[in-house]
Amino acid sequence: AMSKADLSRIKAADSADSLKIIKSVLDNQAGPAKDIVSLNAGAAIYVCGLASSLAEGVEKAQSVIADGRARAKFEALIEHSNQF
Repeated sequence: AMSKADLSRIKAADSADSLKIIKSVLDNQAGPAKDIVSLNAGAAIYVCGLASSLAEGVEKAQSVIADGRARAKFEALIEHSNQF
């Protein structure tokens, strides 16, 4: 279940800290960073018509994170970016 958290728990101090937070989300670690990513992605899934409700969109986002598909896309993006 999601709960309120202080903004400082998801605020990155620098790029290394930002990457650490991103990796924690992609590793499916529970916490406010995963919650906010799930909410934002879930909202996008919902407004794109891929879910019938915001709650369903959030569930789909959490599933993509949990089963590793989000990490795979992130790694593919890094690999593609490194080609330039």
